[in-house]
Amino acid sequence: IYMADTAGNVELDGEHYNIADREYFSCGMQGHSFLSSPVINRATGRRVIVFGSPIVIQGQITGLVFVTKRVEDLYEPFGVPFYNGDGYSYVTDAAGNVIIASLHMDSNKTAGSIFEFADNARNAPDSIQAIRDGMDAGREWAGTLYDGHEDSFFCYVPIDIPHSGSGNWYMVSLVPVGKMMRNGQAILLRTLLLCAAVVCLT
Repeated sequence: IYMADTAGNVELDGEHYNIADREYFSCGMQGHSFLSSPVINRATGRRVIVFGSPIVIQGQITGLVFVTKRVEDLYEPFGVPFYNGDGYSYVTDAAGNVIIASLHMDSNKTAGSIFEFADNARNAPDSIQAIRDGMDAGREWAGTLYDGHEDSFFCYVPIDIPHSGSGNWYMVSLVPVGKMMRNGQAILLRTLLLCAAVVCLT
């Protein structure tokens, strides 16, 4: 746990740091709890997300209290697979920059932005623009997209959490269309077999 005074000064293990230039510091000094975009921790050099709140004494903000979490420590809780293990998700900002990457074996682990794999000749420019416009406006979006390897069902929703950055954060999820179709066909086959069994029994 860290504490900063109203000038942004932080003392840690005898070392002095200043965070007055950080966006989350300004947010906290305005009286808001905050969750930062990834930043470099000046004490450790690690990429972290900062969670914190202002310290208020007798109605006056006297500083901030905050904790940091390494970005890679958030990969697992945010990266839980779905749709029988075939689907995976990223957390991005409103510009599509990846904040928390997916560890799924089929995901693009090197992309700094979802548009690195979305911007290609297989995807219609209108669809890419619709994705950008939706993120800018804080809306949800769903459709199919070629992710650089295969066609995938692609969707995103805003994450309703307060943070100190500009724009929304999004949970962006992908499921390969081929795997969805195979699962759908298997469900249909089981339904047909069940119907046939009911007919035979009657």
